Amino acid sequence: MTAGNASLADFYQRLRRAWSVETGRHWQRDNPASGQCGVTALVVHDRFGGEILKTDVNGAWHFYNRIDEGRVDFTMSQFDSPISYDDVPSSRDEAFGDCSLQQYELLRARKFAENAYYHELARELRSFGYQIRNRARGDFQVEGVSDELCERFSKRRAEIDKALAKLLVEKPELVGGDVMATRRLLATAERARKQRDLSRAELLTLWESQLTREERQDFSRLRKQFTQNLSEEKRLSLADAAKWAEEHLFDRNSVVLECQLWQEALGRARGETFSLSE
Repeated sequence: MTAGNASLADFYQRLRRAWSVETGRHWQRDNPASGQCGVTALVVHDRFGGEILKTDVNGAWHFYNRIDEGRVDFTMSQFDSPISYDDVPSSRDEAFGDCSLQQYELLRARKFAENAYYHELARELRSFGYQIRNRARGDFQVEGVSDELCERFSKRRAEIDKALAKLLVEKPELVGGDVMATRRLLATAERARKQRDLSRAELLTLWESQLTREERQDFSRLRKQFTQNLSEEKRLSLADAAKWAEEHLFDRNSVVLECQLWQEALGRARGETFSLSE
């Protein structure tokens, strides 16, 4: 990704979570960007506009984007070494030659599904008395919960960072190489086995054991504090969210898919009282 800002970086993270063998047949668990360039260039173009460009890589076209005069290549990590960019003007038709309509629609629909899941989760949290805070990268946090506590329960990144640091000490020759590629391999190889056999009660006991007494009391206070202010809060209706999404999307696009409209509307009104069935 040559050019970028917070919005682009957050969109990239959401795309990484959506890539799969269904969105590109050359996808690999340790190289998720493999085979995703065409479909990704299309979806990025949908979201940010700009231009679709291409460059020759080992006799095959590689697609990427230009946004606000900056080159944006979300799938450059699939290559073992840096590539040269010819910045040849391309088109949506050419990018569709690299992927199928089904793969394109699936990648877009997965982003909708992610927002649908976040909406229902946030709605349930709010029904318990908690407030949520949407983050620019597309997910959310419970309002009032410290970043330190979130990091404590987000062990995945810490495990990979620890394994990477250890590997670089043991093999210093890797320091000058593609560290991100090495990190991807570790993310697969070092992933801890999920505790699927634990019951709900056992999981609650495990989670509570990682909280101090003061932190448990803070959670109780958060619920009481936000419940008292709930009736005074201005809520966003489904109609208002849909209207905002239409204005937001049609400002950049002449054609918008229904799943894209509801994806943006759900992100805007995350956790509000309406359900997906509405």
